[in-house]
Amino acid sequence: MYDGWRSVINGLKDPQRAYHIVGKDINRWWYRDSDAEYNPAGQSIHEKDWDNLIIIDSCRYDYFRQKNTFSGNLTPFQSLGSSSSEFVRANLSNQQHHDLVITSANGWYEKVFLQDGFSVHDLRIIKDNHELNRDDEIYYKFADAGRGGWVRPESTTAEAKRMVKQYPHKRHIIHYHQPHIPFIGPTGIEHFDELPLGWGDGGHQGTLSASDELIRKAYAENVDIALDAVSNLLPHLDGKTVISADHGDFLGERGFPVPIKLYAHPSSYYSDTLTKVPWFVVDHDERRDIVVEEPDGELTVGDEHSIDQRLRSLGYKI
Repeated sequence: MYDGWRSVINGLKDPQRAYHIVGKDINRWWYRDSDAEYNPAGQSIHEKDWDNLIIIDSCRYDYFRQKNTFSGNLTPFQSLGSSSSEFVRANLSNQQHHDLVITSANGWYEKVFLQDGFSVHDLRIIKDNHELNRDDEIYYKFADAGRGGWVRPESTTAEAKRMVKQYPHKRHIIHYHQPHIPFIGPTGIEHFDELPLGWGDGGHQGTLSASDELIRKAYAENVDIALDAVSNLLPHLDGKTVISADHGDFLGERGFPVPIKLYAHPSSYYSDTLTKVPWFVVDHDERRDIVVEEPDGELTVGDEHSIDQRLRSLGYKI
């Protein structure tokens, strides 16, 4: 039975929204392989070679190629998922990686850990912006709007530096929240009331007052912000460092075969716009000596209710 009927029935008062829901699902089916649990063209991050894997959330390949100024080699990479939940599940669920430490501003690692289980040497989820100056205009503006769940890049960089120093002989995944919404650059601040605070499951133009041009400008600024934060982290990383993304973002492109406008990153929607991400190998010299060993103690995460609250505040459908 079609899972979207309830939404369609509820959406009869808004035919445009009902059309968008059905159209999005038709397009999603178009790209799916019924026998594949995840993107059939995707590849596990564990099949690639790296010591440090920096994930900048929702970063499209084309925007990274335009904005990147680091020295290294860029190639496209097909992610296993079109959303963070799929990316984390596909690359970690029921797996053991005792040479790996994860530092993440994305709460899906907690959610997947509780639901599916996985084992790494250490898992650090950043849940607040403790590195911020409390007079920061951005902090108050988004906090006052009830916009919880997101972490500023400065906080991620600071925590990643601590974890790398604590575990010098492990591989590290460092997952930044940006360029995922909210848009915290100059355009995002100026047009705060027009731009989306939460995309929901794939967004809907009827809920946005901003033009596509404005959304893309704000998104590009978030890419710059993410890359600036990464530039502050790179000097603290030895070995082979790769910058990549969990998935991309729709920014008003037309879907196929139903030509609806699309936003954000719906799950199981394996269009290149969402699954083609950067795989950028930063220039490096010596590799790090990696040691595999049992975790020092049991991994601990928050309770599922608080995790769900933070994910919902970012527009995720739980």
